[in-house]
Amino acid sequence: MKRSLRGDLTNAGTWAAIWFAGAMLVGGVIGIVDPDSIDPGDTAGMAMVMGLMAVLSGAVFAALLRVADPRPVGPRMSKALACGFMATALVQTALLGHGDAGLMANLGMALVMCAFGVVVTVCWLALRRSQTTPR
Repeated sequence: MKRSLRGDLTNAGTWAAIWFAGAMLVGGVIGIVDPDSIDPGDTAGMAMVMGLMAVLSGAVFAALLRVADPRPVGPRMSKALACGFMATALVQTALLGHGDAGLMANLGMALVMCAFGVVVTVCWLALRRSQTTPR
């Protein structure tokens, strides 16, 4: 039995929601620790950019997960973590050339974002397993 479209959309939406919440949390911490680094209006722009990145990464994550581990009972941890890393990497690839920071700085930021995608996947796995564990 294969996963359903509803399950894929749930995976994508849940993963994207965790990604977005984590990104906003990091942004909030930066705002508290170093408030001068955030200009007026940056919060709304950050929410829009991070929201788009979360949705795109979530969709790619669900698609990769379907291909990598089509079992309906749930993915293996190693495959899910690889999908989280790759989903973030694929979305970040489109952003490598922006700004004037240079290629190496952009690659470093992309790697940090990929690590963030792995953390999001760990949270997603924990949430998923807590919902499917018999009580």
